[in-house]
Amino acid sequence: MESANIAGSSSIVAKTFTFEELTNTTRNFRDDCLLGEGGCGRVYKGQLHEQVVAIMQVDQNGNRKFLVEVLRLNLLHHPNIVNIIGYSADRDHRLLVYKYMPLGSLKDYIQDPSPSKKQLDWDTRMKIAIEVAKGLEFLHDKAQPPVIHCNINCYNILLDEGYHAKLSGFSLAKLGPIGGKHHVYIKFQGVIGYSAPEYVMTGELSVKSDIYSFGVVLLEIFTGRKAMENSTDGDEHNLVEWLRYFCSYNNSQNFNGMLIFPFFLKLSFKLVPLHLVKWWTLKNVVECLSNPPKMHVSSPPKVVHFWMI
Repeated sequence: MESANIAGSSSIVAKTFTFEELTNTTRNFRDDCLLGEGGCGRVYKGQLHEQVVAIMQVDQNGNRKFLVEVLRLNLLHHPNIVNIIGYSADRDHRLLVYKYMPLGSLKDYIQDPSPSKKQLDWDTRMKIAIEVAKGLEFLHDKAQPPVIHCNINCYNILLDEGYHAKLSGFSLAKLGPIGGKHHVYIKFQGVIGYSAPEYVMTGELSVKSDIYSFGVVLLEIFTGRKAMENSTDGDEHNLVEWLRYFCSYNNSQNFNGMLIFPFFLKLSFKLVPLHLVKWWTLKNVVECLSNPPKMHVSSPPKVVHFWMI
């Protein structure tokens, strides 16, 4: 991602850390400090100046990730974008320091829920959906030129205290088109199941591509299913395609015990059209999610795998 000017954003000076500081706080990157591993390196938990942090040890192939994130530090500031505290470029080491997100990622609650994780009620799911939409709206409408995230999925939506949603994972981010253009062309680098068909097939990338990915995340939030799921016979099932097919043959609002509200299903499908000619802006989405029809349901949707229906 190249330079961008953000209207109204305050300048935040990046903190620099020595490799020794980050080694000490992770106890020499011990396994018991390991939080997980992403596409660009391992992430460890540590504490710096009485603040709990997440430290990414960028691997040798992650130089672009490092440069993009350091640049983003001084450009993109929003309550629904994860904070980067600083970095270390000491000798040959490349490390990124983020604010620690104590509740993990949305994936931990939607795709692979563990017994230790609280099930998300509908109010919490709505709150997360609205906050992700606001973060994307900021990237698309406030940044000049707009920023396309390119990698919206449940893994890259982190949850702070109170289930406040934060966008992360900007290593694939691109500047959007300018000068009256509607898209840019790049080699496909996204995640199958979340990515817009035009982007996958042609490399045609626009803000619509992010909106499509967000639509898939909405379907996951509202149905409790994965964007891509393997059946017992080894076949992969795409959530968007499966729901289109299933809804065309079944008008019931209750699919084998899995409650799907027509309002949310219709909204999600507006964001994942067969062709990205007709599309909604994130402003439309935020307004729609913020004013849903009245419901009296508190329990989360029951997860039913594709092959069980």
